[in-house]
Amino acid sequence: MLLCAQQHMEIDAKVALDVFTVEWLRRVKQEHEDRVRHLTALGPERATTVVRMVGSVHGNAVELSRETAANAVTAGRRFPLYLESYSRHGVEIDLRHIPGEQAAAAWDACRRGQPSLLSAGDQGHR
Repeated sequence: MLLCAQQHMEIDAKVALDVFTVEWLRRVKQEHEDRVRHLTALGPERATTVVRMVGSVHGNAVELSRETAANAVTAGRRFPLYLESYSRHGVEIDLRHIPGEQAAAAWDACRRGQPSLLSAGDQGHR
């Protein structure tokens, strides 16, 4: 394990032998190596384009936050890609202006690919 001189003195001190055990040091080293391997292995093929949705589903307000999207993507050992937009939140599908989800007009609008579903800042990224 690569340490600075001060850290070596602290770890090697006789009073710290029961604190900095071989098992603890190996675990810390392995966790660090795993973290570095994960961070340096994120090439462009590991990107996941994030598409956020805001609106109402079954009467409940729904909004996928940037943080929630990032947590979901990184859990799969990938990284979130937010396409350029004015809001800096990537592509956003806005369902707030669609008639009620039970209304036939809502389903017709979705089938037609109603352009107003995309936020104004993201029109070029359909």
